[in-house]
Amino acid sequence: MAGTPEFYLTGGTTNTNPNLSLGGGTSTETLSATALNALFDNVTPDEAVAGDIEYRVLALKNVGDAALTSLEVFVSQETPSPATSIDIGYDTTTQTLADESTAPTNVVFGHYTDGNRLSLPDISAGGEVRIYFRRTVQAGATNYPNDTCKIKVVYA
Repeated sequence: MAGTPEFYLTGGTTNTNPNLSLGGGTSTETLSATALNALFDNVTPDEAVAGDIEYRVLALKNVGDAALTSLEVFVSQETPSPATSIDIGYDTTTQTLADESTAPTNVVFGHYTDGNRLSLPDISAGGEVRIYFRRTVQAGATNYPNDTCKIKVVYA
């Protein structure tokens, strides 16, 4: 079987809650494309008024038999709300965030799109890298139902 990327929650082997996917050990729980919409919790009215930045950590694991090469990840569909954005970064360590509002150390975030993709290191069979997501809600944001985006991974 060729290299096959699969997103997993973090937060320890038994974590099944995307809101607790804050780094540390890799969970046995995969995150399907539809569940990626639930990676972040709903924005509360107080968060919308004040603005809010939250983080999540996923393990991008190679579940195939060959190395994943020429890996790139990006936001393939932006959030429809003009007051929210998703930025991406990566790291090869297993740091644990204190809470969803604590930024990871040594992770550089960028707003990566199809025209400006984040390049990742090759992942050997059974290996993984940590993908960090930062959701920014601007102060004064209005309620926006179904404020989702799509993340895409491409590889050779």
